Amino acid sequence: VQKLHHRGPDEQSQWISGDKTVGLGHARLSIIDVKGGQQPLASEDGEVIAVVNGEFYDFERIKAELEARGHRFKTNSDSEILVHLYQEKGTACLKELRGEFSFLLWDNKEQRIFAARDRFGIRPLYYAKKDDGIYFASELKALFALGIEAIWDKESIYNLHAGLAMDCEKSLFKNISQLAPGNFVVADDRNFRSVSYWDFDYPLEGEEFKESPEELIKEFRRLFDDSVEKRLRADVEVGVYLSGGIDSCSVLGVGQKLSSKKLKAFTLSFDDQAYDEAKIAERMAAKAGAEFFPISLKSEDLADQFQSAIEHAETIFVNTHGVAKYVLSRYVRDAGIKVVMTGEGSDEILAGYPVFRQDLIQQLPEKEKLQMLNELNQANKVSRGIVAAEEFIDVPFVEKRVGFCPSFLMSNFRAGQKMKGLMNPEYFSSMNHDAISLILDRLPINREVTGRHPVNQSLYLWSKTNFPNYILSVLADRMEMAHSVEGRPVFLDHPLVEFATKLPVDLKIKGLTEKYILREAMKDVLTEEVYTRQKHPFLAPPAAVDLDSKLFQFYEAQFSKMKEYAPFYNSEIYGGLIQGISKMPAEQRAPLDQLLSITVSLITLGETFNVKSE
Repeated sequence: VQKLHHRGPDEQSQWISGDKTVGLGHARLSIIDVKGGQQPLASEDGEVIAVVNGEFYDFERIKAELEARGHRFKTNSDSEILVHLYQEKGTACLKELRGEFSFLLWDNKEQRIFAARDRFGIRPLYYAKKDDGIYFASELKALFALGIEAIWDKESIYNLHAGLAMDCEKSLFKNISQLAPGNFVVADDRNFRSVSYWDFDYPLEGEEFKESPEELIKEFRRLFDDSVEKRLRADVEVGVYLSGGIDSCSVLGVGQKLSSKKLKAFTLSFDDQAYDEAKIAERMAAKAGAEFFPISLKSEDLADQFQSAIEHAETIFVNTHGVAKYVLSRYVRDAGIKVVMTGEGSDEILAGYPVFRQDLIQQLPEKEKLQMLNELNQANKVSRGIVAAEEFIDVPFVEKRVGFCPSFLMSNFRAGQKMKGLMNPEYFSSMNHDAISLILDRLPINREVTGRHPVNQSLYLWSKTNFPNYILSVLADRMEMAHSVEGRPVFLDHPLVEFATKLPVDLKIKGLTEKYILREAMKDVLTEEVYTRQKHPFLAPPAAVDLDSKLFQFYEAQFSKMKEYAPFYNSEIYGGLIQGISKMPAEQRAPLDQLLSITVSLITLGETFNVKSE
């Protein structure tokens, strides 16, 4: 529990069964029922014990219904509804839970563990099996402290470099798995069973909503307002993470309308104008009537905090934007804020990233396709090659499984082709599989992807790979909880998501305008410049643009540790690459940022946790 102190600094506690075979530990960040909501939580008869990480929304209504049926509550915490719902409904209680969460529950009568993770993977949950039992934890470092050895998982490392393929059921470390989003586990001394309890369920093409755009826009706004209202509920102050994008601006605009207090809005500011959105955010805060707090970041700040951020991320960075979020969360906690509403998830349900517009462009006649692709690429120079494919390429094994190749998988495949040349062939001598194909084979393609609109096919696959494994980790939970800040992603309210999945694609993307329904639904709370502005993914300035910067010097220092901590790289080839960078113009160095950041991340992870190789 002490290894997770940052996730819950307000109280650490544990429960151990009488026969010493089961133990539950909890690190509490007190938000609801600050004084009385201690965990672990127990049922009236003591037969059900649980620990919860996260929030259950609309819990007051559920609690009142349970009390009317005779249940007696010991706290005013949202988390306590879990033990009572479980007593009534068993694992089916998950259908009643609304929010972001992971939890462990011990059923003493049935002598079994029931563990679950929220529908989208907002909160993490890892597990490892050993001869003496099963261990669960919110972060890997807690499992290491319990005696699980930190060893690189060869398959995961290969998949990462051969196609940026990130599996929802694996980690970068051998023998440590993660529970997939929307899944639960039931385990006893004989069986371990993982079950899916929720999925996106995009409609078959042609079966999307048939109501008028006006009706759908109105309903979207109603559901969004309801999500914001639920996430403003706390016994502590709630702030907002604000960028110059429409997602967080919508959260602030609606949040300030619904809040009885002036909200605090926190914005990162970079010294490179191509990446800085502070002025746009400031004008949005002024329109909303919120307090504006800009946090200025320089290259040396990112260098100084990189190792600490990686220790909390426990995975790779493709850019130092994760470090930037780490610094932002520290500033927010220092300002006395424990809870922030965020805009994560909008791009995943409303096709916000350039890659999803590329998926739509792929369906056009050849001449029109090339013209629109060029137009889109010119408008997204910063994100090309990271969250946008530089060009359309054939990836036959993906096309065979899906019916077409989503643009983000083209980008991943192209990145993998570049990175494979830097790998140590001896280390990976037994591996030569299609990394992306392996991940796709673990997903229910026939049930959830086949027959859907290509954009929805792409959205589904993104939401099962990059989204939970990177965005909800590196750009959300792990960097927020590193400083004991709870992030509440407004767009990931499952009633809102289930509505969005059934929207016609032309309400998500209209021409080259992304998130059309969001723009129209939020027009009254947005500034004109935000309403008309195109999506710009959150990225920090690339490390290699300024070779004299403290950040690039940190990268160079880490490269020298490659053989010791990341033996899966070919250090000689890498040495030549680093030497060649100094001879490149700055504009040619920028596209290498993803590759360099991944490499430095893995070296730093190896160093931080003293990771061994097989």
